[in-house]
Amino acid sequence: MNSRDICMIDHIAELYYAGINSFKIEGRAKSAYYTAVAVNAYRSALDVFEKSGFDKDFRTPEWISQEVFRASNREYCTGFYFTSPLDDAQIYYKGGYVRAWDVAAVSAGCKDGVLYGVQRNRFFEGDDLEVMTPGREPFTVKVKNLKNEEGESIDNAPHPMMKFTFDCDENVPEGAYLRKEREKD
Repeated sequence: MNSRDICMIDHIAELYYAGINSFKIEGRAKSAYYTAVAVNAYRSALDVFEKSGFDKDFRTPEWISQEVFRASNREYCTGFYFTSPLDDAQIYYKGGYVRAWDVAAVSAGCKDGVLYGVQRNRFFEGDDLEVMTPGREPFTVKVKNLKNEEGESIDNAPHPMMKFTFDCDENVPEGAYLRKEREKD
């Protein structure tokens, strides 16, 4: 038996009007990527909520709500915020983590239309990679003209921590995560 992960990103206004004025984002036993995704999503939601004038009917934008699903997680629930432990004991028999996205690489920056990066998980020439940067809706870049550190053309980046380049029209800042959706069964 295991618990689910609590996810309250779609309830920012209710939390605010209940008097909650800070959030603790779990991260001690999580990856840097998980922590970056969670903090970025909640920070973005809070910023948009503030821009709404703290609208009581605030709804988290869909791209922000979906962001938390791009990191490995147990199934999400709202914990006991809306139900009593007597009504919903939060015991689940299906264990394990949900992982629909992989970190393909971390950007080392862009210069003159070329993205420099360090590989984390295998990806291929022609793949579409989603770029996560703080406070901005993710955007997609296509891997084209992929080269290894020696400048040789390659059809995939197979080795963790290998340095690579590919042509990129977008300005992808240093430290941005490039991720790839896993193929569905």
